[in-house]
Amino acid sequence: MKRIQGYLYFMDQFRKIDLTLGEVIDLFDRNPKEILNKVKSIIEELLECSIDDYSLGKIYYDPSKGEAVIEYFIRCKLGELSAKLIFSENPVEALKNFYDKEQKS
Repeated sequence: MKRIQGYLYFMDQFRKIDLTLGEVIDLFDRNPKEILNKVKSIIEELLECSIDDYSLGKIYYDPSKGEAVIEYFIRCKLGELSAKLIFSENPVEALKNFYDKEQKS
């Protein structure tokens, strides 16, 4: 599998993360919540508080395009927030495809 870069989309910002689509596929089979643990410290630094809990939201995966978006809902003292892990050569396009699919369902 081609090495596809991962991005964290949180608080309207894209940040490169040290996680690839291949690694995520392996982790997803074992425990989907474990994937977010790989970037939890980045999110807590941006929030300036700790994450109390989180849950898996929607998932978009298109193997023909080599892209995936995994949505998580994060709960902390600020309320509930959405974070997305995006794996694509073009994260903006992958996020658009995620929202397009969401509107159709």
